[in-house]
Amino acid sequence: MSDRSTERVRSAAINRRTLLRGMGAATLLAVTVPASSHLASAERPPVELGPGRQLVLVSADPSDPTTATLSTWRWAGSEWRPALPALDSRLGAKGVTSNPTEADGYTPSGTYAIQYAFGQYPSIGGTLPYRQTTSTDHWVDDPQSALYNTWQTGDAAGRWSSAEDLAEYELAVVFDFNQHPVVPNANSAIFLHAGPSDETSAGCVTVGSFEQLAAIVRWLDPTEQPTITIGIGSHLPADPAELDRMLASP
Repeated sequence: MSDRSTERVRSAAINRRTLLRGMGAATLLAVTVPASSHLASAERPPVELGPGRQLVLVSADPSDPTTATLSTWRWAGSEWRPALPALDSRLGAKGVTSNPTEADGYTPSGTYAIQYAFGQYPSIGGTLPYRQTTSTDHWVDDPQSALYNTWQTGDAAGRWSSAEDLAEYELAVVFDFNQHPVVPNANSAIFLHAGPSDETSAGCVTVGSFEQLAAIVRWLDPTEQPTITIGIGSHLPADPAELDRMLASP
């Protein structure tokens, strides 16, 4: 997304647990939200993942939720195992929210199905669906348009008043944020893409280089139903005893 106006950060604090399901086995995702975040407890119902066997986990730093660690995980039949090396990531200039609005400067929390990648090159390899962009490709971010939060090709011709030029992205990954259904003004054009490591985004998840993102795209396999989870202080418990304790907690 393009950078836009600022908004006052609302404070809240919770400590909650989220159920992850992978191929019939349950794993818990712990999420701790600091008082400086935009996430209120009443806004945060547990998120249950589907049967996907690949996970991109974006864990925002509780002390600075504009920064995050991006890690990749694969389901190994009974547990999640790390896949690629973890990466530093940047998020929206205001952190993370569970109540997104258009151009609010936050990265939306939650779990989303990864759909496809797009970029400036004819191909980058791998099996994830990929689309090369042209100068006529746009992502509509006009909340008043019937085409809001969709990829469109060609001139606006009165169909929208604002849209992102997709050809400006060297490489990006699309996930199904605000798509089923599309809710007007609930934010749009939220991608995983390469971006400067020393700059926040306007809401997207970014990693520092094209090469880092290309490695993730090549790893993603649509037959494994990959998802991306975004949260503050998110982690997958590595110790089975920790998992048992979390399952036993009310």
